[in-house]
Amino acid sequence: MFDVSEAMRERGWLLPAYTFPKKRQDLAALRVVIKRDVRHDVADLLIHDLKRQLPRLEKQPAPVRDHRSATGFQH
Repeated sequence: MFDVSEAMRERGWLLPAYTFPKKRQDLAALRVVIKRDVRHDVADLLIHDLKRQLPRLEKQPAPVRDHRSATGFQH
C-alpha cells in the first residue's frame, strides 16, 4: 500500500496508506476520499493514473516502502 501511495503522489494524488492498530500492524489500507461533487473526468483520471502505475509496482519483487519508510501521513 505504501508503494501505491508513493507512486500516486508522483502523479499529484494524495492517497495515504496507513497501518492498523497494534494487533493488526501487518495489515495496511489505502484511503481514498472522493468528494460528493467530483467530476467524472477527475475520477477517470484517478483510475487512469492508478492503472498506469500498476505494471511498475507489479514488477517489484517485494514492497519497497512500509509504514516506517513512507513519506508523509505519519501520525
